[in-house]
Amino acid sequence: MSERNLDFDAVIDRRGTKCLKYDFAVQRGRPADVLPLWVADMDFKTSSYIEDALIRQAQNAIYGYTESDDAYFDAVQHWMLTRHGWQVEPAWLQKTPGIVFAIAVAVRACTMPGEAVLIQQPVYYPFSEVILDNGRRLVSRGLVLDEKTGRPLNGTLLDYKLMTMMDTPDIKADFVELDDPVGPFGNKALGEPPAIPGAPAIRNAVLHATGVAFNENPLTPQRLIDGFMRAGLI
Repeated sequence: MSERNLDFDAVIDRRGTKCLKYDFAVQRGRPADVLPLWVADMDFKTSSYIEDALIRQAQNAIYGYTESDDAYFDAVQHWMLTRHGWQVEPAWLQKTPGIVFAIAVAVRACTMPGEAVLIQQPVYYPFSEVILDNGRRLVSRGLVLDEKTGRPLNGTLLDYKLMTMMDTPDIKADFVELDDPVGPFGNKALGEPPAIPGAPAIRNAVLHATGVAFNENPLTPQRLIDGFMRAGLI
């Protein structure tokens, strides 16, 4: 069975379908004839494979509780491995109703009211809303654009302004109290944990900014340049 919904030139009128960005435009302070250029909700039909799967499930006509089986976790594992080079285990995964909900839970679980949460804007606006709505302080390392050309001035690591001590918010390290079966009396060392996350955090920042994964330390300038050249970025 082939894909049926690949006509990206087809104009689909979504008005009158309780569509948020069209039917509620005036209610949200926008003109009635607005043409919203959303990313999260684009006016393309969903893949016919997804459409057919939803129809098959709906035809059961019983909408009770369901659970994810091994196929779900296999799909997530495959995505994380092929897209990010990360082998995840099912025990590490926690299902949530959506990304924004998960971010809100993470904000409340990992920070206290009044503490700062750093994001890199421009980004999906609910990311900042869940920070502010939960009583946290928003810290943004935003994209800087040239006023004349509109081109980003800090689009790559070579152009990006590195944070200094004056820019960095206060960092609080939380310790998870679990027994260590290796150490004496179940004790663990306390000196290393606050310093250990720095290297993987920098590695993940490079991955998120460039799409290039580095699995060796230290991340020297030459190692970064070599990796970017292999990836065709420079």
